[in-house]
Amino acid sequence: MDDTERDSRSAGRTTLVLIPLVAAATTWALYGAAVRLWWTYDDFYVLHVLDGRSLAESFLSPSVWRQSRMFTPLLLFSFDADLHLVGLRPGPFYVHQLLAVAGATVALYAVLRFWLPRGASLLGAALFLLGVPTAAWAQELLVRHYAEGLILAALATRLFVLSLRRGRPALSAASALLYLGAMLAKEVYVPLAALLLILPEGTVSLRLRRLWPHAAALAAYLAARRAVLGTVAGGYGWTVRGSELPGVIAQLPLRVARAFGGGSVSTDALLAATLLVGVAAAVRRWGPTAVWLLLAGLALALAPAVPVSKAFQPRYAGLAWVAVAVAFAFGCSALRKGGIVSSGAAIALAAIACAAALSANRRAWDSRYAVAERMSDEGRFFLRMGAGDFLRRPRIPPAAMNELRWLKEERLGLARGAGWFADDLFLCEHASRVGRLFEYREAGRAIADATADLPAERARYCGAIRDAPLEGSFSFDAGDFSWELGPYADGRYAIVYGDGVERFDVARSDGYRHHAAVFTLRIRYESPEGWLTFSPDIPLDFRASPRIRWERAARTAP
Repeated sequence: MDDTERDSRSAGRTTLVLIPLVAAATTWALYGAAVRLWWTYDDFYVLHVLDGRSLAESFLSPSVWRQSRMFTPLLLFSFDADLHLVGLRPGPFYVHQLLAVAGATVALYAVLRFWLPRGASLLGAALFLLGVPTAAWAQELLVRHYAEGLILAALATRLFVLSLRRGRPALSAASALLYLGAMLAKEVYVPLAALLLILPEGTVSLRLRRLWPHAAALAAYLAARRAVLGTVAGGYGWTVRGSELPGVIAQLPLRVARAFGGGSVSTDALLAATLLVGVAAAVRRWGPTAVWLLLAGLALALAPAVPVSKAFQPRYAGLAWVAVAVAFAFGCSALRKGGIVSSGAAIALAAIACAAALSANRRAWDSRYAVAERMSDEGRFFLRMGAGDFLRRPRIPPAAMNELRWLKEERLGLARGAGWFADDLFLCEHASRVGRLFEYREAGRAIADATADLPAERARYCGAIRDAPLEGSFSFDAGDFSWELGPYADGRYAIVYGDGVERFDVARSDGYRHHAAVFTLRIRYESPEGWLTFSPDIPLDFRASPRIRWERAARTAP
């Protein structure tokens, strides 16, 4: 072995140790504050699902998955592992979360090294880690499967390329197993097989031959998904009608672009311009191949987000951000191969992109963290509340509040009888039930006792309610609940359950997928002038009729 080869191997071993350490340290520096959070969003639901069930029961149980209309069994496995190791202590859960994000960063770097030098590969991985969508992945426990799925998908890609380059079909079979794992983590990784097909490695016929194990893995995943969900498609969230689909698809790129930014017009514009220049450099260097790969990668990354994009969340843009970060790294690598001026431009672009991404990341992180911190405070405080204590307008989602009550009363055996409400209509209907009232106040970023304010708040709110015209047409089709509310074109509508315990602000005409067929609701309308009107309880039983209309006309003078 000559000195050059020895030095190369030594550098490779150093890289194997150094890159994960740098990724972990950077992840901690960016997102380490997450370990101070408590359970947030829908974490309680997963804790409830795993309580009293074996992992095998939960893994493929239709009763678990048909309620949520999702099929993400590796997320349950990940949570269950944490529960066995640390119990109901959220801090270590967040450490696991950060390790998953760091692992995804390292895995992306490992894939990029097939085609890019170390510097450009580090740039692509760093840009991924600095992305606003990645900040969302790092903060919310219930989206851990995005990061862990990316690790599996990246390793599947690496083994697939090695199988092509080394002529070893067994590596393709191992790649298929990792591909199956990625899909079981999150369905957004289903399109990975299509991406492997178009990779510029080997011949098309060779790639097709190597993809047979992946086709078998996909068939197994779809069969399992159908068995537990009753359908291959599944899904949840707001209904996307056929007539709305073109508009939803047309708006998706803009929503994704917004999810890349942190809310500062100047910083976001600088980031967008820098990324476009880098991507353009990649296109110029590799021509139609680069265009095809980028467009195909973006299409495959965005396709799974279409059904849920009406209520777009930054985490949905995660894979699109990966595609852009990779394309940018290729562009900077192409520029480095030019002259001194071109190489300097590449370095400047990389520095500007990372700085702008970091600025956007910090703004987005601070905003999201404030929301998560409020949820954490509300959740912890709810555990200490006694009978007759009520929490006003919690930020924790309504369904999650029900699961929090389960955690408090059934799992932890703490005091029963505390409650909450999302709309002050509850004060008009059930003021006598409220012994003490608490609410989160942004000024002090803490929960305060608002009992003394209760009579005035009740008088103000209830006094704004009028007996005004109101109407609603409701329909139920294959589990999808839709509505048309009126008669006002302006103002704001909401659907209220439980006399204000739950409230959902909605568009005048919209729908939600996989809703119950029998329930009771109220319509809430708030006028531009500030007055309110509510419907009475409207019982909806769609077993009797798929369409129900309710109307309250204007009263005429006697």
